[in-house]
Amino acid sequence: MVFLIRAKNGWTKELWDMVKGHTTQGQLYIPQEALAVDVDLPSTGLLMKMNVDGPFGSAVRVKWERHNGVVIVVGGSGVSYGLAILEYLCGVVAKKGKDGGEDGVKLGRVRFVWLVRDFGE
Repeated sequence: MVFLIRAKNGWTKELWDMVKGHTTQGQLYIPQEALAVDVDLPSTGLLMKMNVDGPFGSAVRVKWERHNGVVIVVGGSGVSYGLAILEYLCGVVAKKGKDGGEDGVKLGRVRFVWLVRDFGE
């Protein structure tokens, strides 16, 4: 997976500083992390181990409509949570198109990715 992360404050700034430090030394991976035998190193960026966890918060508290675009990634039965968000966002986009836009609504594109184990599913 490739992550594009905007470095601001806190852990994103610390992550940026770490990646910058390794790449300025010409490293393509973190030496303390064991590489798999058949791994292809990237031509740019830094190969590193990451843990992906979530979801955090709730759909209600997030101001989805303030973003230009939203990507919803769900896996397996987690689709039920993602579909609730998708339905809400489709309503926001439809209302924006119908009414000519609301104050603070920037949302124009919603992408939905549902990861399943087998193609037949």
